[in-house]
Amino acid sequence: MLHREGKHGERAFRVEVDLLSRLHSPYLVELLGYCADQNHRLLVYEFMQNGSLQLHLHHKQYRPFNGQNPTRVLGTTGYVAPEYASTGKLTTKSDVYSYGVVLLQLLTGRVPVDTMRPSGEHVLVSWALPRLTNRDKVVEMVDPAMQGQYSMKDLIQVAAMAAVCAQPEADYRPLMTDVVQSLIPLVKNLSSVSSSGSSRFINQTSPRPM
Repeated sequence: MLHREGKHGERAFRVEVDLLSRLHSPYLVELLGYCADQNHRLLVYEFMQNGSLQLHLHHKQYRPFNGQNPTRVLGTTGYVAPEYASTGKLTTKSDVYSYGVVLLQLLTGRVPVDTMRPSGEHVLVSWALPRLTNRDKVVEMVDPAMQGQYSMKDLIQVAAMAAVCAQPEADYRPLMTDVVQSLIPLVKNLSSVSSSGSSRFINQTSPRPM
């Protein structure tokens, strides 16, 4: 259900309907229909038995970086690569962009588009990208719900991968196979820490310029 915010909310609804009605991908939920009756604006998606990506990312107190590939990515404009606006086609590099957005959500605890944020912070990718190359700013971006339960090394690795995946130009994004390979060491580190029962905290490493 759309929470209407004057003309801006109406425009956003129209863009969403137009975009999602033309998107067809095994990684996106299908738009089945919509309702535009008086003041009601609804989007109707296919049923997601295991819940939406938004539910899993933003309704848990702690979300560790685990490198698992999300499936059935929620079909919102915040996940769609910018080149779609000009070509109308989704590619494997578009999927990489979407995964970059997921990594940014895991890192910051923010949703892809949030008009309740201050000006300049509405779109997660636009706000985050300039900050991902500065270690101090990356630390400031971290979701407070993480409570420091990660190492600086792992944090910087995830930030760097999110930065290359969410590049506006598709040619600058890596292949998904390269993304997976880069995350394997992180997952192994997480597994070894979990099995030993120890934890590595961010305050063990003083922030330094990247």
